[in-house]
Amino acid sequence: MVSAAKTRLPYGQWSQQWKSGYMPFSKSTADRLAVIGQRMGGLDSATSLNLPRGWNILYCLARLDQGTLEQLIEQGVVHPGLTLRQAKELGAQLRGKRATAKVRKVNVRERLLRFADFLDANLPAWTPEEREQAQSKLREILHQIEAVENPFTRPEFEIALADFSSTDEMIPACFIPQRSTQRRL
Repeated sequence: MVSAAKTRLPYGQWSQQWKSGYMPFSKSTADRLAVIGQRMGGLDSATSLNLPRGWNILYCLARLDQGTLEQLIEQGVVHPGLTLRQAKELGAQLRGKRATAKVRKVNVRERLLRFADFLDANLPAWTPEEREQAQSKLREILHQIEAVENPFTRPEFEIALADFSSTDEMIPACFIPQRSTQRRL
C-alpha cells in the first residue's frame, strides 16, 4: 500500500506528507516500506509465506534481485526465522562485501550477575513446573558450555561414537570422553 501511495502521489507530495506531522511513522520508514512493496509486491502467496516478518529484514531482502531471492527461499536460506543480522550478512555476502554490523562483546560476568539478581528476586514465586523448566534449560546451557571446553561431549560426536561402538571394533580409552564432575562459573 505504501509503495502504491508513493507512485500515485504527484512529484513532491510524498515528502509533503511527512512535513504535515500526521503520518504514523517516519519518511525513511515509509521509503523502505515502498522499496519492499516495489521489489517484493509481485511475489506469490506461497513464496511470501517463507519470508521473515520484520520489515527491516524484508528491506534487506528487497534489495536483492527477485530471482536470487526466490532461489534463496527455495534453498531454505531465506525462511521465516531469518534474523536481521543474518539478512544483512547475506546481502553483504551476495554483494561481495563484509557486513558492517559491529558485534559488541558481551560481558559474561555482568550477564551472569544480572541473571543471579533476577533469580533472587523471582525464584520464590515460581511454580514447581517453572522451577523444573528452568533446571532443564540450565542443564542444557551447562552441557553447551562443557561442549565448547570438551568437543567430545558434542551430540554429533556422541552419535558418531555410538555408531562406531556398534561395530565389533574396540575404542581406545584415550578417545572416550571423561566428564568432569566439577562445576565452574
